[in-house]
Amino acid sequence: MTKMQKQYTKDCEDFKIAQKDVMKGLLCAVSYSDIWHRGKIIEELSTGLVRVCYIDFGTVEDVKLEKRVRYLTEEYIQLPAMARRGVLSHVQPKEGIWSEESIEVFRENVIKKKLEVKIFKKNSCDSSYFIAMKTATAGNEKTLIAN
Repeated sequence: MTKMQKQYTKDCEDFKIAQKDVMKGLLCAVSYSDIWHRGKIIEELSTGLVRVCYIDFGTVEDVKLEKRVRYLTEEYIQLPAMARRGVLSHVQPKEGIWSEESIEVFRENVIKKKLEVKIFKKNSCDSSYFIAMKTATAGNEKTLIAN
């Protein structure tokens, strides 16, 4: 990270991405709060605006190409992505849609909580992981989030 910050802060203008090169799946360097991270373009929203996934964090953001996105050098492309997609096992919304109430209950159970995650298996179709999550409750008992 330190080396990447030095390189992209110093040579930022040298790595500007040409509009003709913008495409889904392009690995890139993305500036977030003046810190350079590795990303992948997941969608071109309009000329000059792209949706990127920060491949070491898993977050997604819409960013201006000209100001915050640059070509990623081979040195950083070679490193494996640190974020992995997880799918909560045995959890489905009623009637195919998550209600606002269900979403809020989920948030209350996971945000700012210490979680234990168990990986069951890797999905060979999209390389995601099937997981179970537990959170500690009063008395240090563990509660399965799927419940």
